[in-house]
Amino acid sequence: MSDPKIRAQVATLIDLCVAAVRDLDSLDEEVYLQSLRAENRPERSILTRHSLESLAISILSGVRTLDAHLQSIEPAAGDEESSTELEGEGESGFDLDFDFGAPVSAPQDMRLDDDDIAGALDGLAPTPKRSAQESWRLLSVELGTLSYAFSSQLQAFDERFQDALENLRFGPGLQELDAVGNALIDGVFALMASICEAFLEDFDRDHLLPGHRNALGKALLVRRGLAELRLVVNQSNHRLQTASSDAQSKEVALRELEATLAAFLASEVFSAMRSPDRLELRDFHAKLASKERSDLAMVGEGLDKYLDSLVSVSQRDVLLAHDQDVMEEVSSLLEAVPALIDISPHGAMDMVRQAFAKAEALYGARDALDLLLREWREQAAQLLDQARYLSMGQALAALVRTR
Repeated sequence: MSDPKIRAQVATLIDLCVAAVRDLDSLDEEVYLQSLRAENRPERSILTRHSLESLAISILSGVRTLDAHLQSIEPAAGDEESSTELEGEGESGFDLDFDFGAPVSAPQDMRLDDDDIAGALDGLAPTPKRSAQESWRLLSVELGTLSYAFSSQLQAFDERFQDALENLRFGPGLQELDAVGNALIDGVFALMASICEAFLEDFDRDHLLPGHRNALGKALLVRRGLAELRLVVNQSNHRLQTASSDAQSKEVALRELEATLAAFLASEVFSAMRSPDRLELRDFHAKLASKERSDLAMVGEGLDKYLDSLVSVSQRDVLLAHDQDVMEEVSSLLEAVPALIDISPHGAMDMVRQAFAKAEALYGARDALDLLLREWREQAAQLLDQARYLSMGQALAALVRTR
């Protein structure tokens, strides 16, 4: 980029966005770590006014700094024309209705080093159709809009949070912090997307924020990971609970459960889960690793049932909206298959393949759908029979029509 002033402005925005995401992403990780240090359950031992106030300051520090910087940016000349132009661009404008779905835990600590930032700045360039000045002029309108969204959400949070603290309602206070953190992180991702659209057209945002996900990305990761964990645990627990299994088989099943859960505790999925769920799974693993063998069958059954209860992740608002969109896309693809089959059998089969590819985003939502998706993965490479393609497509269509 030839304009050093605009380059510096964009670079500062990127730096502040990265810092804000890091802070917001650390919320559940901080709660989880404090919980591990507490002697008793964290709901009673770590939730004090001082701890919550300190946590809120730490978590929201980056986004407050970003918001203050956005407010300090002077609107570029010609913004009245820019506003009209933005209204017609659809995807360029910000959606102020950031989702306030259920909180999702932070991923593992991810660091952005100097080489990553340098790589991003090397890619700074206006879109081919606009000059740097024009790109900045249009972006500055969006910055003002997003600053208003940030300020409004922070002000509303401050009022609710202070009310909760003054009335000693520490649990609801933490829930307020969870909710605003997830909403604000989606706002920061929206800002990053707009910057990339204006100045980093060929640059991957994930390179700037490695390992960080918005609320939807985390929820999808957790849902898929839990579905895979449930499958393995259910199989091992079934052998453990079967009366006909001999002592050696049950011992093998126990060790499988312990090893499977240990691997999961070290996974990215576990790090993205909410703190209370992480604590429960950690407790299950500690019991499975115990030398007390008498009640381990009950522990295995408890783990199996607990994982079943976690399918409620699909009831989070962010996933309900996502799943509805995906099901509509899948249904649309499959509706075209009957009319296409006589004209182009290969085209119809390709429609079925596309539908199953999109439906993978629903994995973990329902057991019946998961079973069909696993069957497809196993057979798709060998599915040369047209009738089989159509049969599985019809089964998928039925499942996405029923919720």
